[in-house]
Amino acid sequence: MSHTRFLLACWSVVLLSTVTACESDEFTLADSGQGDDGGGVDSGERDSGTDGGGDPCGNGTKDPGEDCDPGMDGCCNATCNGVKAPGSSCRESTGACDAEESCNGTSAACPVDELEPDTTECRPVAGSCDVAENCDGDSADCPDDAFQPNTTSCRAAAGVCDAEETCSGTSADCPTDALQPSTHVCRAATVTCDPAETCSGSSVDCPADGPPCNLIDLGNTSPQSVSGTTAGTCDFWVPPTACSTSTSPEMMYTFTAPKTGLFVFSLDATFDSVLSATTGATCGGTSLACNDDAGNYANSQLKLDLAEGDSVVLAVDGYMTAIGDFTLSIGEWTCNPAYFESGLAADCDCGCGVRDPDCTDGTTASCNYCGDTAACNPGGTCNDIEPQNNAVCSVWTCAPQLYDGNNGCDCGCGILDPDCLDATVASCTTCANADSCSPTGTCADIESTYNAHCRPWTCNIDYLTDTGCDCGCGLIDPYCGTESSSACVWCTGTGYCATTDCTEINPGNSGICI
Repeated sequence: MSHTRFLLACWSVVLLSTVTACESDEFTLADSGQGDDGGGVDSGERDSGTDGGGDPCGNGTKDPGEDCDPGMDGCCNATCNGVKAPGSSCRESTGACDAEESCNGTSAACPVDELEPDTTECRPVAGSCDVAENCDGDSADCPDDAFQPNTTSCRAAAGVCDAEETCSGTSADCPTDALQPSTHVCRAATVTCDPAETCSGSSVDCPADGPPCNLIDLGNTSPQSVSGTTAGTCDFWVPPTACSTSTSPEMMYTFTAPKTGLFVFSLDATFDSVLSATTGATCGGTSLACNDDAGNYANSQLKLDLAEGDSVVLAVDGYMTAIGDFTLSIGEWTCNPAYFESGLAADCDCGCGVRDPDCTDGTTASCNYCGDTAACNPGGTCNDIEPQNNAVCSVWTCAPQLYDGNNGCDCGCGILDPDCLDATVASCTTCANADSCSPTGTCADIESTYNAHCRPWTCNIDYLTDTGCDCGCGLIDPYCGTESSSACVWCTGTGYCATTDCTEINPGNSGICI
């Protein structure tokens, strides 16, 4: 590069000493690019000297001797003779969608200011109901925050009793996990006596498929009795049409035979009842038998030959819409099966485990046979039978130590006390033991010829506990307060021994007539 050299003359001033020449003061301006063989500033260098105005590098103007100026060229270095290193920032971002520009290392100019394209995510997802925002390519700012619509599922159901949650449309978060209400049906009924299950309201799972409505397992105990009511229960069972077309609710039971034998299922009801049986321990079995009306319109009875381990479902239902209270009794007929309900006159077999339908009632008064080889008293007499339940034998009801205790003849205790001289009431020492059959604790209630039992109460059972003195009903009425007939108020009517008035009552024993 050639240079034009300007020599500044030195003025020599001679005052008091010898005058010497000033050193030359010089700077170089970039020109067309020709080299210089002199000793001045060479190409690519910038003269730091000025005419006294300070360093012009960075003043925003490309001055002589500068390759660039950082005041105008964002990627010019601080000495105005080169470019900044690649990646150096030359323009800051003004928003989420405005990228910072950086030098490329080859140009002093900062790249053109550009916005992020519409494929650039400027706000990430902040929750399961949030959506990511992308730049729009036209603005430095990220678009407004938006959410998933309220039709978007954000939490799938974890079970049939768990509700699926959907976004609200106004929040990034999924709503709180909620369960189906207790009214939600989670398992529909599958058979006629299987009710639908509903959610508990506290679990994601449907409750276990429970037994059919009111299905209660009675196990394999025999004999046994269970009482209940069909009022307010479910109506899922449809009895065989051979019995009735029922729309009334029912109670359901299962029973398993403890041994092989003839089992009798007796239903004493306060309503027109229907008793049905099917095979198996669950609903849907084959119909075995059904009965509507046994002895009277209200009661029902079934007899089934079962092998040990056989299970049956028993349905206590009502005729048409009938409902009410009932007692279901189960027992095994222990005597000859041919004797049960033979239909023959005077063929009441007692002590056989269950009441024989041939008997006119359940008392020993109707018994014709009491000593079958398989009865509770083989070869015995009807005195061994429970007076008010002729299906079973009597048991000792008083304190155990009183039986054969060599402490006197205890009477009215169910079976004869060996301490008694004989079976008559005349041999009794006491009749007032706890659990004696006498409600007043008097020997006047004891059977005269069999002192283990009391005479039965023959009048309305409610009269035994009401406030009137009833006489001639078999037992001394506790309300009378005395055995004498002088206290009698009521003496005639159904069950009374007197037919005219109280003069027929035994003066010394108001439970019987003269």
